[in-house]
Amino acid sequence: MWAAADVILLDAPVGAGKSLCAMTIANWVAFNGKTTAITTPRVALQEQYLRDWPDLPTLKGMSHYHCNTFDMSCSSVSELMDNKCDGCVYTSCRTKSLQAPIALFNVHSYIYLYNSRYTKTKPKDVLIIDEAHTTFDILSDQFELRLWKHKDKYPDEMETVGDVYTFLESQAKKFPKEIAQLIQGDAEDKKEAEKVKKKQEKYLRVMEGLSRAPTNFFIQKEQELYNKKYHEVLRIRPLDLNHMPEILWSPRQKIVMMTGTIHDQDIKMLGLKNRRIVTVKVPNPIPASRRPIVITRGLNMGAEYQDKNLRAMASEIERLAGIHGGKGVVHLTYGLSHKLSAYLTDPRYMYHTSDNREEVLENFLSSEEDKILIACGMTTGLDLVGPKYQWQAIAKVPYPSLGDPLIRKWLNENPDWFNWLSVRQVLQAVGRICRGPDDYGVTYILDNSVGTLDGKRFGLFKRVGKMIPDYFKESIRYE
Repeated sequence: MWAAADVILLDAPVGAGKSLCAMTIANWVAFNGKTTAITTPRVALQEQYLRDWPDLPTLKGMSHYHCNTFDMSCSSVSELMDNKCDGCVYTSCRTKSLQAPIALFNVHSYIYLYNSRYTKTKPKDVLIIDEAHTTFDILSDQFELRLWKHKDKYPDEMETVGDVYTFLESQAKKFPKEIAQLIQGDAEDKKEAEKVKKKQEKYLRVMEGLSRAPTNFFIQKEQELYNKKYHEVLRIRPLDLNHMPEILWSPRQKIVMMTGTIHDQDIKMLGLKNRRIVTVKVPNPIPASRRPIVITRGLNMGAEYQDKNLRAMASEIERLAGIHGGKGVVHLTYGLSHKLSAYLTDPRYMYHTSDNREEVLENFLSSEEDKILIACGMTTGLDLVGPKYQWQAIAKVPYPSLGDPLIRKWLNENPDWFNWLSVRQVLQAVGRICRGPDDYGVTYILDNSVGTLDGKRFGLFKRVGKMIPDYFKESIRYE
């Protein structure tokens, strides 16, 4: 299998031991004289690896290292001193990681190291991508650009891919001279030079994408907030990554993608459909009885019915909170969270904004009280393991926002991708609770737009039945 594949998809649900699989593969590769890079999108996941393999050479973002000489982060020292600090902690970790046969990288740091004009180096033989379901979003962001009319001074008539390329090319020619002048100045100038370098990298990367795959880009003008005022902005975004520059993997590199939520649609959008692909499906090690998914009769949480059903939704959440002890989590949108706060006023409920999200989450996790987190945008990255966390509810199915013109384009031209994005979020949300064979956690789906698998109630599950894994189906029951 290994020799016959360019890409191995390790389709492994929560509790299957993906990190152990990664290290087993990496050690086997090292035994055969080859090297492996393991990437994760979150520092918290790197920390999980290090708890089990404390000697594993690891590279995080520069801001996560503290200078031994100055009382500031390595990233701040780098900006002020042009990366000339003796005994730099970050540089030491980077050197060890690049030289080691097996190393663990933050995915953004890995992309920078292997693509930057200033640090480009030879990639390792094998690339293992943990939480691979995040890969498309991460790579798309690398080719997304916002140009502000008042700041970047682009011409009014700039609307086509050719117009954008010509403008970026004219601006990119100015960067080398600007950087050379700034690095000769004071500390603030050096800091600005780092920003210009990053801007130059982004412009050149987007230009390469535009030249290779001009039809892959979606361009739109809109009004957005900038320093509390609305300004015109031109957004350049990729529709998919086919024929685009490969900035995470190299053509000869063996790729192992690990996640519990991956589909053929991911492969198509990532531009990997022409590679030799082998899928390995790992059985769910958690008994279905320990991870029940209860689909209730539900309430319509669509925009036009939401206000009408708010009180009933609040009552249903309170009913579940009364049934279960321990802590609970309710997944929904920021808008619905704000509306429900008028009905769910007990101190047991914890609300957050986008600004204090991490602080509130940390308080919830560390609290000894039986709190209920009203969670927005936490369908991934949340680890609710142990007897304290017995239940969670999905109050609003996390459909991609149709207020975004790109999402509407996907819906109209690539509905399978839109549907997969929707169901993947549900699968990810369900995976937040019951994290191992000895754990327990029940998930309630309260939004009736999810429908039923048997089609008695039309909805998301009816449309995407073939996309839903068997381990998920076997846990479902209806109320």
